[in-house]
Amino acid sequence: MTAADHTAATHVEWPWALGPFWTLGLGLVGWWAFAWQVSMRTVLVLSLLVVQVACGGGPAKDANAPAESKPAFETRWLRGISATEVKSAAQARGLVCQGPALQGGTSVWTCASETPLVRYRVQCYGSAPLKLEYITATITQVGTAKADLVAPLFVALGGLHYDGGDAAQARSWVLKAIEAPGETTFGPGKFRVSGDLSRITLDIKASGADW
Repeated sequence: MTAADHTAATHVEWPWALGPFWTLGLGLVGWWAFAWQVSMRTVLVLSLLVVQVACGGGPAKDANAPAESKPAFETRWLRGISATEVKSAAQARGLVCQGPALQGGTSVWTCASETPLVRYRVQCYGSAPLKLEYITATITQVGTAKADLVAPLFVALGGLHYDGGDAAQARSWVLKAIEAPGETTFGPGKFRVSGDLSRITLDIKASGADW
């Protein structure tokens, strides 16, 4: 074989010999390029999500979707009325107060006084002194019952201020309810006067409390 023939044979054999390796190499390069593009896209998407969360972003909300309804005022307790205020109103009318004592996991404050003709009892219930859920007062009279012995205490309790209530209207309603018992609401507070002058009770409850 001449030198020219040897050169031609070598020129023909190399592509045939490297063909499979050449194809494999191109495949690997293509796969690596594809994987790199996918990885970069993933990193870009994750980066955008991180920036969106950090900036307080989130899924877009439908402008026409109804807004979440929340109570205008606290309903689980009478926010604004404290056990101290209830005791002060009772003590100003001559009652002696004690507590809190625990009753079924609830704190109870009790104020009371008694004479041969009249007995007063006030109790307020709550999970804490500033979270009263229920206030109740009962006045029992012997002999000729008088509204004048009821009004001062009931009106004082009914006029205690709480968020969403109307102290002036509540006092006015309680005064009338002593003669004509009934029930009503002032904001998140439910009022009820029941019984008659011989034994009459005022209940004030938070509308969302379990009482």
